[in-house]
Amino acid sequence: MPNIQKLKIAFVIKNFLVTGGAEKYAVETARRILEKGHDIDLYAKYIDDSLISGFQVFRIPKAMEFSSVLSLYRFSQNASQ
Repeated sequence: MPNIQKLKIAFVIKNFLVTGGAEKYAVETARRILEKGHDIDLYAKYIDDSLISGFQVFRIPKAMEFSSVLSLYRFSQNASQ
């Protein structure tokens, strides 16, 4: 079997929950990558604490909510810091 290099992968998603399609996909993909032995850094605003075992978690601060466009812009700004 080939020697596989361990990767450090960041997931940036607003909601790390199992409530919507993109969220379920992110949770399942992160779990499978973790099972392969890679490191996961998770950046999210809303996180289901029961789903984060094994992840390095960075919670994005919750700011005042405005429109959905401004909310996404603010999330991306906070995640990049």
